[in-house]
Amino acid sequence: MVILCANSRCRILGRHTEACENDDCRGCLPRQSAAGCNLCEICTRRLAEDAKTAAVLYADLELVLTAGGRPGERTSGTKDHGTELNDRAVECRSTIRHVLVSWALLIAEERGISTPEDYVHQIAAFVATHSVWLSAHPAASDAAAELHDLAHGLSWRTAYPSGARRFPVAACVVEGCEGTIIATLRDTDYLLPSALACDLDETHTWTADTWRALGRALHPEGTAGRYVTAHETAATWRRPLATIYWYAHRDRWTRTEDGRKPVLYLASDVDATMRAGTQPKDRSRSS
Repeated sequence: MVILCANSRCRILGRHTEACENDDCRGCLPRQSAAGCNLCEICTRRLAEDAKTAAVLYADLELVLTAGGRPGERTSGTKDHGTELNDRAVECRSTIRHVLVSWALLIAEERGISTPEDYVHQIAAFVATHSVWLSAHPAASDAAAELHDLAHGLSWRTAYPSGARRFPVAACVVEGCEGTIIATLRDTDYLLPSALACDLDETHTWTADTWRALGRALHPEGTAGRYVTAHETAATWRRPLATIYWYAHRDRWTRTEDGRKPVLYLASDVDATMRAGTQPKDRSRSS
């Protein structure tokens, strides 16, 4: 007997249930669940990813609070945009913690194991680690739905009212930590990373004035022979991404030519430009 994924959002593009009569339907047939589970492999993986994303949002929502609020959409009857955004940020952080703690407690109690330390990132990592077990639980569909809402709903819109992009920078430099440093680019900050933070431990964060020191910690050997991405350069030197690409073109940074994505630039070229400031330089290099 074929058991279909219990996640209400699970769909196969172009495949339909027998009861489907909607001519505009792009696909409504769920995937087949994984062996012994109530969710398919894709939804199980997304459950873990959503838990981790919710923890990142929890940290980024604090930036909304400490910044005194960022411009957001107007709510009918609301005069103070910053106050309205801050109130939502507080509510979203509370919801994220509550939902993650609830699922972590269920896992710990039913599996007879210890709960993680009381840090949202560690709680989220705990839930993600047990995602396969959770996908076999009778409440798997509820877990998938709640964690998806945490990662992609109101919390996301509140943390990034004008949109945002996230990308990994490097492995966390804190000794013994197995997390990854994540940079968040906000459109409202001219594509500057609003924060650098570990995706595993919420206490591992780096403020803007420490980014260059972090860059030296990530690469103590210096720039010789090393290549970096445009995103990593933007995060390290606190420059808009578009400016980094302009520098690369203007100063003819040595770049990889093997078709790989993203393109890598020779770190010594990058370092020479950034330390010299923004003035054009005479760089005699054969084209």
